[in-house]
Amino acid sequence: MAFDLTTDEQTEMMENLDRNNLLIIDSDTKILDSLHRAFTKQGFRVVKHTSGEIGLKSIQRQLPDCVLVEVDLMDTCGIELCRTIVDGAATCGIPVIVMSRPVNQALVRHARHAGAHFYLAKPFDPKVMLHLVNDAIAESRAWICD
Repeated sequence: MAFDLTTDEQTEMMENLDRNNLLIIDSDTKILDSLHRAFTKQGFRVVKHTSGEIGLKSIQRQLPDCVLVEVDLMDTCGIELCRTIVDGAATCGIPVIVMSRPVNQALVRHARHAGAHFYLAKPFDPKVMLHLVNDAIAESRAWICD
């Protein structure tokens, strides 16, 4: 079977191979929009959801390079969603960064025990978030290649 792609389609496909895919799940649309803008400016392909259930379906379909998830979602617990991602056969290699406000040590331990790659307290510095996402993706790719 041959694929007849235009030059523009070939270019877009190659660019997408080099771009990191990020999925963000947060019930706060202002934070979602802010993160979407910040990561898109950095060359990421970003998918965002306010629902944990819809986000999980999207993760299972698209297998993003990294997931950012808020603890307090409207329809589910972000930490339990993290555990589901980490325990899934197809999704276990996807790093999950958990976000929350307010923060306490018990919540951090719970998130780490669920398999969170990193935990970040809100409000956060966007540069720190970018650094953590890039580190998480680089580490997960190193695991696959080793």
